[in-house]
Amino acid sequence: MSGRHLKRYIAYNAGLWVAVALFGALVLTGARQYGHAVMARQTARHFLDGARKAAERGGLYEAQRAIRSALEAYPPISPEVVAEFGRTMTGMPLVREQMFRLDKEGIAPLGKAGRLALLLAKGGASKEVALARPEPGAGELNLSLGRSELARGEVAGAAECFRTFWVGQNARRAETAAKLKAKNPRNGEDEYAAGKRLVFNGLLPEALAAFDRARVAGYENADMVFWKGAKAELEGRRGDAQEDYAEALKRLPNHRLALLRMKALEKR
Repeated sequence: MSGRHLKRYIAYNAGLWVAVALFGALVLTGARQYGHAVMARQTARHFLDGARKAAERGGLYEAQRAIRSALEAYPPISPEVVAEFGRTMTGMPLVREQMFRLDKEGIAPLGKAGRLALLLAKGGASKEVALARPEPGAGELNLSLGRSELARGEVAGAAECFRTFWVGQNARRAETAAKLKAKNPRNGEDEYAAGKRLVFNGLLPEALAAFDRARVAGYENADMVFWKGAKAELEGRRGDAQEDYAEALKRLPNHRLALLRMKALEKR
């Protein structure tokens, strides 16, 4: 073998061994990182088990501390925390702040449904909750958001949340409505009570129909007048809505939803 060929042979083999060594180092590093991730995930789930047991016996402070330890051990477990604890996190402000931070920094993205769950757990009259919108596929969260919107007097927002919740659930909707409707109503008051149940479960059109039946049966109160106005507002009849809200307030001056809708319409 000539000297030139020998040098090439040596250089080739040296390069090959360097490449093999680098590849081995990368594989080893990846294996170590994977091993660390698996151990971190297992540690986080151990903390979550403790949080679950604490929450079951009412120890929210202890549960919050365990969840924070889980997030510190393995931040990507954040979406699992939301899915499991959901509205329980109403009493866990430190956990919510930690998860919002991880989401904002892109370390543990929550997704739209996860963010909605945390906002609902936050509750109150915060700007974030007020700006929240229903998310297709978010399931029961949309129903909860609708109830929150209604409590703030946002009838149109509640109607949209309820509509989103029931999309694609025609059979379940019919079954739920049948269970909640008045069975052999003795009077209009029974229909009214059924209407309230239907509203709470996001069945707004069915509830409005129940209130109409109560009215036909000779029963009416301030709340039913309010819902008559809400129906008018949803149909774009603002003047009729204002008249009904005013009538509801004549009958019951402290009807909170009627007050909120009157103020909202006056601002417009």
